[in-house]
Formats: sequence, structure tokens, C-alpha cells
Amino acid sequence: MNPISAFLLSVTEDAFESERDPATGEAWAPLSEVTLKQRERSGHVGAGGARKLQRSRNLLGSILADVDESTAVVGTNLIYATTQHFGAKRGEFGRGNFKTKAGSFPIPWGDIPARPFFGVAPAHEQHIVDLISDHIASSWVR
Repeated sequence: MNPISAFLLSVTEDAFESERDPATGEAWAPLSEVTLKQRERSGHVGAGGARKLQRSRNLLGSILADVDESTAVVGTNLIYATTQHFGAKRGEFGRGNFKTKAGSFPIPWGDIPARPFFGVAPAHEQHIVDLISDHIASSWVR
């Protein structure tokens, strides 16, 4: 399981590097003008600031691989990871309890496009099958 989890972790890391869905190869949605302006105002345009899902690198840094005798898992425990992976529509999670002059606000306050970072393509599936086959073949040689 160790080679499989290591491979799945590398596929996920590659998704962040290429800013593409690992299952389909489709490019992630571009950052909105609002996000780009906010990052510029906060000084986060350089050093990864204009990269999608990588302003702080917390999300990428939270992704871990784990294994046992029959399972290979890659995941994160960050609460916002699901929203970043699957996206969310404006107001999908209700309204905020914080009051503004205009009243409470929707959560999220704008649409968040899906930017999938977990997943496997058919070629990845074949590589995993090959890893399993190699393991089985090496076990028979003993």
C-alpha cells in the first residue's frame, strides 16, 4: 500500500503544480478579479499569491497519505478543502451571523468554482493496477 499512497500523493501534488483536475486534466477555473485585487492589496501577488489554492500553501501542506495492510488513503482534515475541491454557490451555506451595515451576508459571499485536486485518471488507475501486479508477482517469486 505504501507505493500506492505515495503515488496518489504525488498525483495530488501534481494537481496543485499544474492547477489541473488530476482525473480529467481540465484546467482549474481562473481566479476572479475580486480575488486578484484582494491578493494585490494584501501583498500576496508574488511568491505563489496568484496561484490557485496556494496563497498560504496551508491546503497543499495539509494533504497527507496514510496506509494500513489493505488501504491507501490520501486526504486532508481542513474544513474548507471540500468547498475548494467541489466548489459552492453563493449563499449555499446560509447567511453569516456577523452583521454589516447592509445586514447579514451569504456564505460564501460569492460563487466558488470547483478546483478538484483529488482524483485519478484512467492512466493513474492502470499504474495502480501495475503496482499491485508487481507486488503479487514479487510475492510469488519468494
